[in-house]
Amino acid sequence: MKMKDYFGNLWIRVGFALVVFGWAPLLAITLLVAIGFWPHLNPIVPRLLYFFTGWPAVFCLVIGFFQVKRDRVPGTAQVGAVPAQAHEDSPPWREHPAARVVLGLVGMGLVVYGTNAMLHGEGRGAAVALAVGVVAVYWAFVGRLPFWFWR
Repeated sequence: MKMKDYFGNLWIRVGFALVVFGWAPLLAITLLVAIGFWPHLNPIVPRLLYFFTGWPAVFCLVIGFFQVKRDRVPGTAQVGAVPAQAHEDSPPWREHPAARVVLGLVGMGLVVYGTNAMLHGEGRGAAVALAVGVVAVYWAFVGRLPFWFWR
């Protein structure tokens, strides 16, 4: 996989633009403060710019990375164009390994939250979070919902 394959993707270009224009000012000012040019500088605007461009840049880069990986057919040098049969044979989103990993992490978070809330005497919300978290973790490991959840 070559770098031009990645930079041909719009999501990756947008992600890098957000990194350059959102993160570079704060990094440059931090470097200048670290070497002693502005010892008492408090750069609030670059911090806000970094705050509002941080996660969108990461999401754009991750989406672009997965699009390039998905669209690349082994044995071809084309970027972007994928034969129709490649999309027909692909599994639904709920069977994709990345979706199962995200679901497992969300489920673990719900299990931890529900368990902690139950120990502190919370009510139905904690019980629901615990039950949904257990189902999400089960689905992440097995790939389907448990039979008792369908009732």
